[in-house]
Amino acid sequence: MRLCSLLIVLIFFSCKNDKEIFQKTIIKNKEETSSNKNILKKFEDNFDVKLNSFWKRENQDSARIKIVNDPLEQENKVLKVDLNLGDYVSGGLRSEILIEPKDSFGYKTNYSFKFLLPNDFFKENEDKGWIIIHQWHDSPPPGFGWSTYKEKTQPPLHLLIEHNPDGIYYLYFKTGLKTGGMDEIYTTIWKENLKPNQWYEFSCEVLWSLYNNEGYSIPKLNGNYPFDLKGDTMVKRERIMRRNMYNSLPNYFKMGLYRSGTEKHNRSIYFDDFKYKSIRMK
Repeated sequence: MRLCSLLIVLIFFSCKNDKEIFQKTIIKNKEETSSNKNILKKFEDNFDVKLNSFWKRENQDSARIKIVNDPLEQENKVLKVDLNLGDYVSGGLRSEILIEPKDSFGYKTNYSFKFLLPNDFFKENEDKGWIIIHQWHDSPPPGFGWSTYKEKTQPPLHLLIEHNPDGIYYLYFKTGLKTGGMDEIYTTIWKENLKPNQWYEFSCEVLWSLYNNEGYSIPKLNGNYPFDLKGDTMVKRERIMRRNMYNSLPNYFKMGLYRSGTEKHNRSIYFDDFKYKSIRMK
């Protein structure tokens, strides 16, 4: 009888130990899965010597994109991007650098950079137009390339400068999808006129998503939120909720100069202190 009781006790503790080991294994696997899920990506460039290797170029001439002295602080190095009137690359009037971080839906991205507009950026007596200085460009759907995909789309996030014949320049941030008969673009503006020879810092947080109730962005200029064009109220800390992916393929980051076509002059812009990190949230 005692032997039987002893066997029962041993079996009980053996099962208990096996259960604990099994539970610990499950917890460990969950931790590993969670760890694998939160993949962190980082890119940084202070433009001290040359462009980092993660950048790609879209420019007419390599001389259009170069490292130069900071116009306000000669000891500092910055990136200068030039766009001449005759420059036409990849189907547009552009001179840009780009990264393909491959942040698909479920990734949260935080990034920032500084930009400066020189005196000769500001012109009067030009027709109304726009110049995009930063955009997230979409990719054609799986199975298509740009040569076979005929739909016209707007960048799901872009930062652009609008100019008018009076020489007044405003900075806008737009997010959302626009293609065919669909227009979900949400437009915001910073109401102070842009000024020459002044460094501005743009920062943004984005959650990439195919759904309007999930995707969002939080843009800031020098730490200030933009204004809502429709309600004429400042966009507070609440996220701008907009889906920001046309399909499952990741968008890619671009900055530089991309113009509307009404401009009559060459343009230049300076960039510095690019910082980027993203993490997979789901």
